[in-house]
This record gives sequence, structure tokens and C-alpha cells, in this order.
Amino acid sequence: MQQFDNPTLANLSRVLKLNEKALEYARENDWEAALACISKRHDDLMDLFQEPQDFLLNHREKIVSMTEQVETADKQLTALASDARVDFGGKIAHLSLQKKASSAYQEIASQR
Repeated sequence: MQQFDNPTLANLSRVLKLNEKALEYARENDWEAALACISKRHDDLMDLFQEPQDFLLNHREKIVSMTEQVETADKQLTALASDARVDFGGKIAHLSLQKKASSAYQEIASQR
């Protein structure tokens, strides 16, 4: 990963590292850690875009590349979150069926 002398440009590097960490945590289903990375990434992006317009224009290529990588990571995170939601929904449905079955067994057992 590229190193930057300018603190603002160093944010670019940090944003990209946070992208990777968020994806890593999401793949591990550690959504709390993933969301913490996304929140910090958002803060760094907001700081970056507070810079004067001439600064942003002078570093346009780096910034465009970084924003494209953020967009790609967001698409991957969205897909992972969707998969996790479906999996979680399936587990809830399974638990609900288990609860109903348990209640039915208890009712039958109490009638004997």
C-alpha cells in the first residue's frame, strides 16, 4: 500500500485499510467490528472532503481510485450483509419451529 507524507493523503491509505478490515470482519460475521471500521472510514472520508477544492483537484487521481475501491468494498459488504441476514432469518425460523414443536410435545406429555 502506498505511503503518503501529507496527513490528508495518509487518510486515503487508512480508508483503504479500513475497507479491507471491514470486509475481513464481515466475512467472519463480526458485524460490530465491521461497522466500527465503516464508521471510522466515514469519518476519514468526511475529513478528506473538507480539504480545499484545489487540494482535491491536485490529488484527483488518487481520490478517484480510493472512492472506486470504497464503492467496490461497499458492494461486497452489502452482499455479505444480505447473506448474513438470510442466514440469520433462517436460523430464527428454525428456532421458531423448534419452539412450536417443543410446546406441542409438552402439551401432549401433560395430557398423559
